[in-house]
Amino acid sequence: MLASVEKDTAKSAGQKIDKVTKFIPVWVKVVVALALGLGTMIGWKRIVITVGEQIGKEHLTYAQGASAETGGDVYHRRRGLFSDCP
Repeated sequence: MLASVEKDTAKSAGQKIDKVTKFIPVWVKVVVALALGLGTMIGWKRIVITVGEQIGKEHLTYAQGASAETGGDVYHRRRGLFSDCP
């Protein structure tokens, strides 16, 4: 086990690293969002074909689809990935 001093040191170092590595400038977010949006607008047909025909070869019933969506939502909410969602 780590001593109290070591835990404090590790926590402090982690916080310092987080400040540097988890910061994304607003302009980067905007540029990425625009690039993804334009790419989707241009290549929508390939995306639909890939997702609809190649990945999802088995068709789900409405109950299976709803169950999958609910399960994914519960998983992500428990992990805190949608902490800003109501």
